[in-house]
Amino acid sequence: MQQTIEIIKLLIVLQISHYIGDFVFRFQILPEDILVRQKKVKPIYRNFLHAILHSSILILFIWAFTDISYYWLSLIFYFNTITHFIIDYIKYLIDRLSLDFFNLNKNAFWNLLGFDQTLHQLVYIFIIYMIYV
Repeated sequence: MQQTIEIIKLLIVLQISHYIGDFVFRFQILPEDILVRQKKVKPIYRNFLHAILHSSILILFIWAFTDISYYWLSLIFYFNTITHFIIDYIKYLIDRLSLDFFNLNKNAFWNLLGFDQTLHQLVYIFIIYMIYV
């Protein structure tokens, strides 16, 4: 029963930190289009910075609200940074193929966003599996 509570607590922490890292801070700290359009940062570097920021927020939340060891925290940080970068960079490459992607009235936007978020959630399920199984 205690392990089930820990899994649910970790799942909630993962969801909240994902929302903050992927939606709240992403547009306030690393404005998507401004950095790339002004050619201050290449898209690949912006995606990498986003992945590091996202993983840092994730680890901060996990550290604050669970009692997972530093060993697991470091593994989660690296694993999440790499997978988050790959998922978002693939989304960026697909986005470049679709000129109308940022049109919120098009199905392509919502399909790609849903696919992206599903992959992130699968990563979290894998993280929980690795820790508790």
